[in-house]
Amino acid sequence: MTQLEKIGFISVVVAVVIANFYFVNFYAKLILFAIPIVIAALWSLAHPSHFRRFTAIHYVVAGYLLAGFISVFHSSNTIYSLSYYFIYLSLVLIAFHAVRMCRSEQECMRLLWSIGRVILVVALVSGILMMSPGSWDSLMGVQRFRGIYLHPVSYGNLLALFLTIWIGYTFYRKGPSRLLHYLICLAVLIQIVLTKSRTPTIALIGVALYLLASTYYLRDRSRDAVLLRSAFMSISIPFVSIIILQWGMAVVRFMIRGQGDTFFQLTGRIFMWQVAWQQLKHNWLFGEGFAMAGNLLLGSGIYRTPQITENPLLGEGGFTHLHNAWLQAALQTNILGTIFFSILIIMLVKKVYLALRGKAVSSSPFLTYVCSGILFFTFIIMFVTSTPAMGRNITSFLFFFALFAADKYILPVPKRNSRAFSKHLVGSISR
Repeated sequence: MTQLEKIGFISVVVAVVIANFYFVNFYAKLILFAIPIVIAALWSLAHPSHFRRFTAIHYVVAGYLLAGFISVFHSSNTIYSLSYYFIYLSLVLIAFHAVRMCRSEQECMRLLWSIGRVILVVALVSGILMMSPGSWDSLMGVQRFRGIYLHPVSYGNLLALFLTIWIGYTFYRKGPSRLLHYLICLAVLIQIVLTKSRTPTIALIGVALYLLASTYYLRDRSRDAVLLRSAFMSISIPFVSIIILQWGMAVVRFMIRGQGDTFFQLTGRIFMWQVAWQQLKHNWLFGEGFAMAGNLLLGSGIYRTPQITENPLLGEGGFTHLHNAWLQAALQTNILGTIFFSILIIMLVKKVYLALRGKAVSSSPFLTYVCSGILFFTFIIMFVTSTPAMGRNITSFLFFFALFAADKYILPVPKRNSRAFSKHLVGSISR
């Protein structure tokens, strides 16, 4: 990858991250999202050879994109659906070309780390500009910290993905700066707690357990592996305790108000899924059109129900998507898109499982951990968000980057040698 291409890649990351800031108006968002669209078009024209060597993952993703394009012309608002589709397509193409342009795993690792540094800047700016005594006082209240983002869940997902990259970088390197990185992890975790977002919280805990299971399965007793486990335990215990206390107090408040079912229905998501499922049974063949779930929910009258209007935990803007990736893919595309998306999820689960068991590895422990961690993170949140079925955020972009990087570098090893080879890779961390 040339220096100019690296600049283009970073500019895309910055544009996508900034596009979700709450102070960016509609026209500014259009300009920001024009950056990935233009770069995706330029890279596709400059590197036509990238489209000649497809793997099974590439064919499945291409099939889903084709189904999404067809569904655009069945939507009630073709212009809106098409514009959203092109943003989604551009992020997929940029991730695809970026991985193809990497000449080595080290270069791919540097790109991942560059994404992490962009997110770190956003987290630090949010902490400096938005953290106030009121934010700390609301630790157990209803108010949710969102940094400089439009929605607290989006900001929480951004921070959780950053930790997935950052922790891998911190514990797969040497030097006294580890302590500084550890403190940064704690600072970011505090911000995640203040968002009061269950989705990134549960996903981050899941990724931590995934990493711990990987190290225990490989029976790695190196100093780095022990340090990694200890760090996760020291961070996770107070983190999870505060989250449980927050949620417990939220349940009590809802019970006092007579709205106990609101919390247990995932702040209205279950009610919304019921509406979407009824619509899916009537329009499963052609779909509603790409990114048209928001219009469907508006037409159903869901925003006039007590589950939504009396929900203090629902952020600004209401529901613009179905908060379930499979349901989103099935309803917005067609039967063809549903099949391709289901195959994609099966392939994702297989890749994550093989990486967990040490049967699919790369020569870089950092790349193996981060890519499989991002994929597992996405697999968890897809049950309560619409990523990766749609999306114009950094979560969708990172998912496809990790997916294509894992397909290229995290390769199956001979069954007879998988455990020994994986232990050799993990052991190389200490050297």
